[in-house]
Amino acid sequence: MPEISREQPEQVETNQAEAEVIVKSKKGALGFSARLFLLALSTYLLPGNLFGQSSFFQGKTVTVIQGRDPGGTGDLRVKALFPFLQKYIPGNPTIVSEYMPGGGSRKAANHIFRTARPDGLTIGNFSSAMVSMAILGESGVLP
Repeated sequence: MPEISREQPEQVETNQAEAEVIVKSKKGALGFSARLFLLALSTYLLPGNLFGQSSFFQGKTVTVIQGRDPGGTGDLRVKALFPFLQKYIPGNPTIVSEYMPGGGSRKAANHIFRTARPDGLTIGNFSSAMVSMAILGESGVLP
């Protein structure tokens, strides 16, 4: 009788190890086939004209409002990005700089906060101190 009880735990351990191997192999195969099915289903369900839509920015003007005077190094850095913005924004929009010096970019930041529409056609370029001034509650910086 004691011999049977010794053999049973060993048999159970080997069976558990074999069961874990089988379960792991089934999980991997099931995951791959499920991912493949979802990929095929999503491609089938996407509308055909999804990628053929006209661009939102085509024929529009993107305004970059800078909180500095024209001609400095900050202005040159922004102007160096214009060709890349025109190339990689769909629709090749016209990009224009607008300068609002004053108050360490506060004037430009407050102008964008008050009047810019949230349509993606206005980009603000301020000094890096604007973030810390807003966090510290500096006067003249709108929330």
